[in-house]
Amino acid sequence: MEGYDQAREDLRGERRNVVRLFTSGKLNERDYNEQITEVEKKEDHYARELVRLNCDISDAGMTAAKRVFELAIKAKELWKTMNREERLDYLKKVCSNPTLDALTIHYHLEKPFARLASWQENSEWRRERDSNPRGL
Repeated sequence: MEGYDQAREDLRGERRNVVRLFTSGKLNERDYNEQITEVEKKEDHYARELVRLNCDISDAGMTAAKRVFELAIKAKELWKTMNREERLDYLKKVCSNPTLDALTIHYHLEKPFARLASWQENSEWRRERDSNPRGL
């Protein structure tokens, strides 16, 4: 995205240069119109690419959030169905800094899972009323 932003900034400079050449009389009207049209096509291209990238990033973030919620909701059931290797892989995804104390494993939850776990401790985290009462 930074590359596209830089390209758009470069195009602004190119546009200013074309306008300067035209106003100083070094560029005729036909050439000016052609060059401005070309700059506008490039600007449109980069704007579309930025929109596409934003959508891709938003979709990826939404997918990741959904996966975290699914894991959190189904954690207990998933754990019961897993074999030893799957449990180890699951712990690597959900936990950080595991330490072994005799026969007990101690760990810290990764940030998204820690946040969800803290919500469970606070029964007031969810409103009792509809947050969208008019159905909008």
